[in-house]
Amino acid sequence: MFYCNKFFKFYAARGDAGTRDIATCDPEDAWHPLRFQRGHNNISYVGHTGEDLIAAKSASWINQLVPKGYRVPFHSASGGLSGNLALVIALIAFSCQSRVELHQILVEDKSWSNHQWIPHQRPSGRELYKFYRRSFPVQDAILIRSRH
Repeated sequence: MFYCNKFFKFYAARGDAGTRDIATCDPEDAWHPLRFQRGHNNISYVGHTGEDLIAAKSASWINQLVPKGYRVPFHSASGGLSGNLALVIALIAFSCQSRVELHQILVEDKSWSNHQWIPHQRPSGRELYKFYRRSFPVQDAILIRSRH
């Protein structure tokens, strides 16, 4: 997954993008905009298919994990986030600026505990060049490998 900018937002590829040439791979395995599917009780399922907007407008996790461009303007109910674990963790990783902070957020601060997101006080890492330098057509990326 990588964060492009506030207009194009996040892009993600299925599986391990570091093991193939994205320019020549099957189109299904290329970079695609991050998507959300709406579930019961305003649960937003993050993945590779679905809509461009999350199901809820307000929840404790929204401000830190999801840029404003994904928020639905007309829905006021709170809701949850679920879906592809690698993509959820990547969203959490983009809420901070380093691997050390990611460890602190998840292990020490326990910001994600008992099915709840407790906002942390660290600056966002979305605008930073993250973790791994790769030759992508847009910017740098954070790669969290998943098997799909």
